[in-house]
Amino acid sequence: MHYEFEDAETREPCDPSALSLPAPDLLRTHRKVLVLHTQAGDLLLRYLPLRVGRMIDGLRAVMYPHYREWALRLSDIAKGAEGRLDDLPPDLKEEAGRLAALMQPPARLNLLGTLVYPTVTCDEDAERLYALLTDDEGAELDRLTVELSSPVDPADVDGTALDLADRYHVDYVDRELLDNLTVGQASYLIGRINRENEELLKIAKVKTPGAMQ
Repeated sequence: MHYEFEDAETREPCDPSALSLPAPDLLRTHRKVLVLHTQAGDLLLRYLPLRVGRMIDGLRAVMYPHYREWALRLSDIAKGAEGRLDDLPPDLKEEAGRLAALMQPPARLNLLGTLVYPTVTCDEDAERLYALLTDDEGAELDRLTVELSSPVDPADVDGTALDLADRYHVDYVDRELLDNLTVGQASYLIGRINRENEELLKIAKVKTPGAMQ
């Protein structure tokens, strides 16, 4: 039987192969460099390495101690509006805008780990770089920074190749990958381990500590 795939909202035809990212592609992202063409010249970006991301998280916690508090509050507002921020009451809309503005400088610290060229070593460097870009270029750099520094939901990854690799004893995770592990790669691999542990618990019918109370 032949199936036709459509977007659930737009009803436009969509490619089913694009619905998930193959795990082997994800495990090669530490080798990728992206080029963003701007009026100030070409910018070179990479996926945020896990070790660098942890250092930036520590720096952000010191420089912006209220960052997590702002992020949680903005998340609560967005959940209450079901993502439709434009429909918020004026007071909440104003608060959401204020929080978004407060969060922009600490969020841009991830640029220290994702931007390969030109070199950015502090938030002042980042401000000078954004001043050279058009509004659209700055927005695209922000979007790429988020994409390159975000965890990956295991549900969005097709792990078929890794399942087969496990079955036939083919190593996908080697020393090079572990030495250069990105935030996205780490979140996916840890998710696989957690899923396998949960399956083992189900098979063994072992009660978790919480269930024993």
